[in-house]
Amino acid sequence: MTSKEFVDQAIKIQKLNTAYASGTFGQKFTEPFIRQKRDQYPSSYPDSKIRSLRNKAARGDLYLFDCCGLIKAIIWNWPNVVYKSNGLPDVNDSGIWNQYCRDKSHNWDKIEPGEILHMKGHVGIYIGEGKAIESTARWSEDVLISNVMNNNLNPWQSRKWEEHGKLTLLKYNEDTTYVGSQDDGVYIEYTVKKGDTLSAIAYHHNMTLAEIIKLNPQIPNPNLIYPGQKICIMKEK
Repeated sequence: MTSKEFVDQAIKIQKLNTAYASGTFGQKFTEPFIRQKRDQYPSSYPDSKIRSLRNKAARGDLYLFDCCGLIKAIIWNWPNVVYKSNGLPDVNDSGIWNQYCRDKSHNWDKIEPGEILHMKGHVGIYIGEGKAIESTARWSEDVLISNVMNNNLNPWQSRKWEEHGKLTLLKYNEDTTYVGSQDDGVYIEYTVKKGDTLSAIAYHHNMTLAEIIKLNPQIPNPNLIYPGQKICIMKEK
């Protein structure tokens, strides 16, 4: 998935009838499902929360996300979610940030759409022009567009994030460079970033792990790659 596809899907979800709900990743509100969530997270589902969700569900189909669940749902191909698919396990917000983000920075002059925004206990998606999409219990308690105060002076519905970074499971604009031909095809040279894994790189470029290993015999241990390493990642006829 490209960073643009990731952002586009977040924007589509934001336009739907949504609500913030702990432990969810895009499931549709139903009474049996919300009873299950209340049993699982009793402190997160008091009677007032249940009433609020029922009121929102009365407007039409209601889809539930928490902050990391929004990211997981998109990677897992929402609305046709395949649980724990596409290289991303069922991790929480700190797991996404610590294990699946790279090129982390506090420099807000250089940030690309599709990057993950992070603060303690919370993650969001940067969509460009000083805006974020996040699922949050603040404001309207749903998937919403907020202002990134780090580079935006608009105080309305704004949040100051601690840092930002690129999701290792996405393909960003600078990640690949066409460098020439190999045999009778074209290959792309990829520069390994901090936090990358070979399986994630393969997935980004519609390859299997076996294919990328075969194309890179110079890698003695597929479980050991390092930032700055050059990898041949795709061959097209």
